[in-house]
Amino acid sequence: MSVLQVKAMKNGVRHNASVDGRNYQVTLRADVESVADGPIAVRDFLASNFGLVAGATWRWPLGGTATETDLGSFLQGVDISHLDNDGLSYRVVLDYKPLDPSVTPGTSLNAWIMTPWDAPPTLKWSSEEVEWAITHDRTGKEILNGAGDPYDPPILDSITVPIATVSRVEKAFDPDWILVYKNRLNDDVWLGWPAESVLCRDISGDRFYDPDWGWLWNVTYVYGFKPEIKADDDTVIQAGWDAYILNSGIRELRDGKLRPIILGNAPTSSPLPLTEDGEYDPDGSPNYLRFKVKLTVDFDDFGMPSNLFSASTP
Repeated sequence: MSVLQVKAMKNGVRHNASVDGRNYQVTLRADVESVADGPIAVRDFLASNFGLVAGATWRWPLGGTATETDLGSFLQGVDISHLDNDGLSYRVVLDYKPLDPSVTPGTSLNAWIMTPWDAPPTLKWSSEEVEWAITHDRTGKEILNGAGDPYDPPILDSITVPIATVSRVEKAFDPDWILVYKNRLNDDVWLGWPAESVLCRDISGDRFYDPDWGWLWNVTYVYGFKPEIKADDDTVIQAGWDAYILNSGIRELRDGKLRPIILGNAPTSSPLPLTEDGEYDPDGSPNYLRFKVKLTVDFDDFGMPSNLFSASTP
């Protein structure tokens, strides 16, 4: 069983252009070997021999070297009906129209069935305010009182954290992904963001049934962005997702031994600034310790498109 030939019918090409876009319509005749060759056989023949699948852009002629193309008009529909009573010929009407940007045709089966997992992810940007302890002002100057000591408790302010919510359809969802990726940082540069500046805040999956593909998942990823910020003199103002705290305590390390800090005749009950060597020096300058408290993972595992954050309409 097979399709014997396909050719354009007389007066079989139409085109119209308006402010709504450019439309084309082609009427073909397809002759088949047997009445057992139905419309699906014709449709699959057009897909495999001429590339006429959902979303194909306009070209003419349909086979061979194209003498004209239109990248703004896409194959949106195919109508196949018997042409003669003998059942060995079909009329095939191809409709090309501007592509609806909300629809992404799939070509996995060349069967005019949408493959949802091939659609680009949706992206929503938002933000939230996160409270943080200020250690330096925007010029890199330390936040100290008139006596030159850090404030205790420290002064708090809010920082704006951009939030990206990314959703897409996936074939499967493993709850272990939550344990592996949630609350982890990117271990390397990811989609233009520096290493350890992006936090995977959450991963969730909603299962649904698709009549063509069976059980699928709407998977949502939530990312927070907090890169390191430095002043012009390279002083760290915001340490990204790292802990950045005053080096202080009620004990000091002196002569290799840990001992209470004595003020007057009694141990201090309030933490006091320490030097980088862990000693208490009343005339020393405060310094800060930085701790990488969050684990990292390879964000390339998410398989996001490289233009996730940069895609735009040309």
